[in-house]
Amino acid sequence: MVNSRVRLVDVDAPDAASWGFSQALLAAGFVEWSLRDFGLRIPADNRMNRAAQVVQVATQTTWEEMSLEYRQDLSQAARTILEQYLIVRAIHDPNDALKERLRWLLKGSVRPRRKDQTQPYDVQFELFAGAALTHAGIQGVRLDEPDWRVEAGDREIGIAAKRVSSRKNYTKLVHKAISQIRGQGCPGVIVLNFDELIGNDEPLVAADRVTAMVKEARQLVATRKAEDVVFCLFGFATSFELLWSPVGGVLGSQLFTHGEVIEPNLSNASKIKAWFGLLGSNIMHSVTRAMRDMPQRAA
Repeated sequence: MVNSRVRLVDVDAPDAASWGFSQALLAAGFVEWSLRDFGLRIPADNRMNRAAQVVQVATQTTWEEMSLEYRQDLSQAARTILEQYLIVRAIHDPNDALKERLRWLLKGSVRPRRKDQTQPYDVQFELFAGAALTHAGIQGVRLDEPDWRVEAGDREIGIAAKRVSSRKNYTKLVHKAISQIRGQGCPGVIVLNFDELIGNDEPLVAADRVTAMVKEARQLVATRKAEDVVFCLFGFATSFELLWSPVGGVLGSQLFTHGEVIEPNLSNASKIKAWFGLLGSNIMHSVTRAMRDMPQRAA
């Protein structure tokens, strides 16, 4: 389990790897420019534009004036901007299938509501999982069933990425991921996101929750007798909070992760374990590096 913290300060401050409100707004513009460059039509009213509007209001509002609902909107806006920025940074020449997935980034409200369809947020997580692999230095990441495929020596690994929106649908999601991997005829990894479950949990509580949920998924793999096809599980959650500094409002982020490796009976087991180690240890480093390298203008 890794509990990492990134302190995001004003873009003009000496720490070039960190984000403040002004840099988040710049990133939002870069996402829209990138999607246009990929050939997508960008409607004036889209989720990234709405997220940027939330952050823009925050630059003019004191903490005392922010309602709890607005702070939750700001946290979700920060997640939208960060994840979509990392997604487009990982893509260079999208094919038609990937472009179709990217269109979902423009849909949905800033913060998922009970009445909203979950697909825009589910697809964003799937794309973010692929981007995280790419930014972490994993080679040969490509869009394919179950969600992604990556090279591992002379074999391929299937990646099933699932966003857990409620505790009630958890068992069903894990079972679906197992079925997807089993149907592809190659060993696989299940990547789980628990952002919606940790809410405003204290860090230790959030870390324990992520660990417990991944261990529960491990038991589900055993129950379904899928240890021959699922060789590891990786779960994570990110939380955002509004902080203040001498240079103005800043966005703080924490990442909680836990992995469970299932001993595979494969000739290249050591290579696969090394690959899994890359994912766990490099994810935060890859995020901060992508943030540091952000262009100084959107286009």
